[in-house]
Amino acid sequence: MPERLRLEDARETLQGLVGGEQDTTGGVADALRAFERFASMQFQVPDLPDADGLLFQYGVFSFTGRAMFTLSLIRQFEQCDEQGDHESYRQVGVELLFEPDDALISLGHKESWCFDEPGSASTAEWFADLRSSSVLRAIDGVGISSLAVIDDFT
Repeated sequence: MPERLRLEDARETLQGLVGGEQDTTGGVADALRAFERFASMQFQVPDLPDADGLLFQYGVFSFTGRAMFTLSLIRQFEQCDEQGDHESYRQVGVELLFEPDDALISLGHKESWCFDEPGSASTAEWFADLRSSSVLRAIDGVGISSLAVIDDFT
């Protein structure tokens, strides 16, 4: 089994994948492909249920202080202290922002979680569902206002 990656390297790992997948137009499909590669990697997480999860969410949010249609692909890692008790969650992901027009606003909001083993068949099915989702069809060809790799603690 390959050695697990350090959580401290998660952001830089994803940044490298996103940078390697993005073309000059910064397509959503490229970001999804980079995130799927990131999601297949093994990281050093506690041996606990739901310690490593994937989140796909979209909707109009004001995370930046301005209402934007936001599509987020997040990997959430549980972090524990030296005694093995929950300390925090680290969320590393890709956040794409779009100007919120009527078509995007009409999509509403949604979140979908996956807590299966990285690279498993059920994780592959989760990604297949994302690729065929109506929101990805709706934003295909819509200009991305901003694409950022995020790294937050909650």
